Amino acid sequence: MAKGTKTGGRIKGTPNKRTQEIQSILAEKPDGEMPKDFLLRMMRDKAQDHRLRVQCAQAVAPYCHSKMPQITEMSGKDGGPIETKDVSVRDAARSVMELLREAQEGAPR
Repeated sequence: MAKGTKTGGRIKGTPNKRTQEIQSILAEKPDGEMPKDFLLRMMRDKAQDHRLRVQCAQAVAPYCHSKMPQITEMSGKDGGPIETKDVSVRDAARSVMELLREAQEGAPR
């Protein structure tokens, strides 16, 4: 292999199969269609390749659905600190058994 020079492979700028597929689909796009509408149409078209439909869905999602807000702060009651309580394994087991017993007694038979 020669250093610093390309000796084989695809000629620079030659589109791959995926790019050719996308370009051919774009060429069929009706005039005046907005990109969002185009992506939604392609996503819903069951005749298209599944991978292409998923890519369209990923590309158009931010324009159709808002992101969930991230929780940046957690606090306890009335904005105070979160209260914790140290519990022994034995006390935790008793609490679980008590909850199970209550659930079993309240369950319909």
